[in-house]
Amino acid sequence: MRRFQKLSSYLFLFLISGCAQIVSPTGGNKDDKSPMVIAMKPENKTVSFNEKKITISFDEFIQLNSPSEQIIISPPMENKPTFNSKGKVLEIRLDGNLLPNTTYTLNFGNAIGDNKENNIVSNLVYVFSTGQQLDSLTINGKVVDAFNNKPLKDVVVGLYLDETFNDSTIIKEKPIYFSKTDNEGEFSILNLPSKLFRFFAIKDDNKNLKWDKNESIAFFQQPTKPGDSNTNNLLPKIFKPNLYASGKIIDTFSNQPQKFTFIIYKSDTVLIQSNQNNEIWYRKVKGNEDIDTFFAYTKTPENKDVNFNVNINGTARNIILQQKNTFKADKLNISIDKNIELNDSIKIVSNNPITNIDQEKIILLKDSIAHPYSLIKTDAFNYYIKFRYKEKESFKLELRDSVFKDIYGNYSKKEKNTYNIKASKDYASLLLHVKLLNKLPYPVILQIMSSDEKEIFYTYKVNNSIDLEIPFMLPGSYKIKYIHDENKNGKWDNGDLTKLQQPEKVDYFSETLNVKAYWDLEQSILVK
Repeated sequence: MRRFQKLSSYLFLFLISGCAQIVSPTGGNKDDKSPMVIAMKPENKTVSFNEKKITISFDEFIQLNSPSEQIIISPPMENKPTFNSKGKVLEIRLDGNLLPNTTYTLNFGNAIGDNKENNIVSNLVYVFSTGQQLDSLTINGKVVDAFNNKPLKDVVVGLYLDETFNDSTIIKEKPIYFSKTDNEGEFSILNLPSKLFRFFAIKDDNKNLKWDKNESIAFFQQPTKPGDSNTNNLLPKIFKPNLYASGKIIDTFSNQPQKFTFIIYKSDTVLIQSNQNNEIWYRKVKGNEDIDTFFAYTKTPENKDVNFNVNINGTARNIILQQKNTFKADKLNISIDKNIELNDSIKIVSNNPITNIDQEKIILLKDSIAHPYSLIKTDAFNYYIKFRYKEKESFKLELRDSVFKDIYGNYSKKEKNTYNIKASKDYASLLLHVKLLNKLPYPVILQIMSSDEKEIFYTYKVNNSIDLEIPFMLPGSYKIKYIHDENKNGKWDNGDLTKLQQPEKVDYFSETLNVKAYWDLEQSILVK
C-alpha cells in the first residue's frame, strides 16, 4: 500500500510538471493609436485672444519630443512660450506681449506622442487671433533640389514683409511667417494676411531661423501675395550658394620636391605656365563642391622659388611659390585599365609626369604572338594603347620593369593583365530622337546616366532637334537628364542670391530606359 501511494505521488508530480511549462508573459496587442485631442482652452481659432496660458487635453498620457525644434510658431513671438506635459494635458505658457490684430499659428509637428509607444499626434495645429478675425490665406508648394529635382525635407520656408525687406533681412531677422517641409518636400503656410511678402526656403543647418552664407537657399525674384493664383503649388528650387568667387585660388603650397599645389574654386579652364621658361607638367584632381586641386611639377632645383603664370577662367595672375621639401617625392605609380569594352583602348595613368618611355618593354600578345599597337600620349600623365581587335578575342598586356621613368628618376614596376573582348550581341543599341519644343538661345546639355545618377556615361550638347545613335551600349537602367546651359559654359551652374540669379533649369525624361543585351531601342524625348 505504501509503495502504491509513493508511486501515485511520483506519477502526479510528473503529470503536473509536464503540463506546467514556463512561458514568457505576453504584453497584449501593441498600442498603435495616437492620442486624441478632447479639449482645448481657449478653443481653437479663438479671436480677440488675450490669454497667458493655453491647455490642450488628450485621451491618454502624453510626452514631448524636442518641442523647441518641432513646434513652429508663425509669426514668431517676442518671447518663446514654454511647453510642459502633465499627464494627459499639454500646457503652453505665453510670456511677453503679442502683436495686435495678428493671427498666430502653432504647428506641433512631431512634438507630441503617447507615453507608451510614442505614437505621434499628426497635423495638430492651434490658431488664434489677437484681432477680431482670423487671417485665412495660404501659400503652399514643394521644395526640391535644384540640381536633381528631388524633394527635400526639414527645409524652413519663410515669408518676410516686402515693405521692410532689404539685402540683410534674411541674415539678421527671422521670417514673419514660416513652416517646414515634410518628407515629400511639401509645405503649407497657413492663416496669412493679404500682404506682399518675400519668399525664401532655407536649409537651416544651425536651426537659428536665419540664413547663413554656407546654407542652401531658394528664393523668388518677385514679391509673393497670398491668395493670388500663382501662390498655389509653388516649386522653389534650393541650391548651395557659391563658397567663393569663381576661379578663386583658395590655397597654394609646396611640400615635396619639384611639386606645387594649387587649390582652386570653380576652375572651368586652367593653364599653368612658368615665367622662368621652365617646363611645367600639371594634372587636375576633381574635388567636392567645385573645389579642385592642381598639381604642377617642374625640374627647378631644390629650395629655389618658382614664378608661375596661372590663367584661370581667362584671368591671368603671377604667383611665386617657395619650394619646400617637407616630404619625400611620391613613388611612381602606374595603373592600367583592367577591363575594356568593344572599340575601347587601354588607358594607362601615372601619378607623376613621365619623361621617358621604353616602348620595347610594352608587349601586347594575342595567342602568345606579339600584336601591333599604337601608344598615344594625351599628356605626361595619360596614355592609351590603341590596337585592332575583333569580338570574342583575347589579349595579354605586359608592361615590363622600367617601361616608364618620371621626373624624379623613378622607374615603373611590371604590370600584367588579360583582356577578353565581348561579342557585339552582349551590347545594345540606342537611337534617341531628341526634339526641342522651342528654339532656345542656348544649348541643352543632355546626359545619359545610371539610374542612381552616380555615373554619367554619355554627354551631348544639343542646339537643335537631332537624332543620337549610341551603339555598343552596356545593358542596364539609364536616366536621361538635360540641363539648360543658359551661360553656355558646358556645365550646370547654381544660383546667386546677390545677383538674384536662379540656378540653371534641370529636367528629366520621365521614363527610365531599360536597355537589354542584343536589343535595339528607339526612343523619342521632348525637351521643353
